[in-house]
Amino acid sequence: MKKKGVKTKMKKKLLLIIGVLTLTLSFSLAVPKPKAAGDIDYSASHIGYIDSFGINSTGDIVGAYVYITDSSQSDIMFDLGYYFSIQYFQPDLTLYGYDLIGKPLIWNSFDDRGALQKGAWWLLVDYQQMLQDILDAYNEGYYDGSTDAFDDGYSLGYDNGLADGFDDGFENGYSDGYNDGLVDGYNEGFDDAYNEVISSDEYTLGYNDGFEAGEKSKLAQNNQSFYSGIEKWLVPAIIVVLVVGGIMSISALKRREQ
Repeated sequence: MKKKGVKTKMKKKLLLIIGVLTLTLSFSLAVPKPKAAGDIDYSASHIGYIDSFGINSTGDIVGAYVYITDSSQSDIMFDLGYYFSIQYFQPDLTLYGYDLIGKPLIWNSFDDRGALQKGAWWLLVDYQQMLQDILDAYNEGYYDGSTDAFDDGYSLGYDNGLADGFDDGFENGYSDGYNDGLVDGYNEGFDDAYNEVISSDEYTLGYNDGFEAGEKSKLAQNNQSFYSGIEKWLVPAIIVVLVVGGIMSISALKRREQ
């Protein structure tokens, strides 16, 4: 959308330039410029046509008579053919010859091909074609330029994006891979070492020896606990036995007397 908008904007600028040129021409045609009657003002704007040619003694065209049909010069004579030598015509009179009779011409006061006066007669259709050629050249140049710029920008952006994406992906992938690999490697290494240890003969021998030593240690501890605490429970137990025995003896005697 952005690319299309820029193209439309540039077209508007070109059309504006063409419009200004056309407006300037129309204005110059409408604004009168003082000049002596009968003379043509070469700095003014004129539209006319070739009525006839000037021929030399050998039959060659050496100039043409132009009748003015519209002009910005107020005192221009429309019923008079103004003579111009061959150097003041943009189309080649010797090439096109009588095919140019009656064709519309426009006076281009910026053309300095003439030796004495600045200006020349242009075919009006050529002038219009010139504007079209400018527009066509602009469109072609714009298309080629925008296409090349797009391709260059795309290639540069793609390369930079590819490099940046690779770097970021490598960095993140390396970090995640290292952390996951560290945890998985530790767990698997621990399990492998544990399994290898408990399945070895040394483990079995050590386990049995340790179990026997533990049993002996537990028995010794129990005996020590028993003898070290006997004074705490033996005397009360004897007293309890004597009391219970006395009570039972008294009860038996009472039953006998009854």
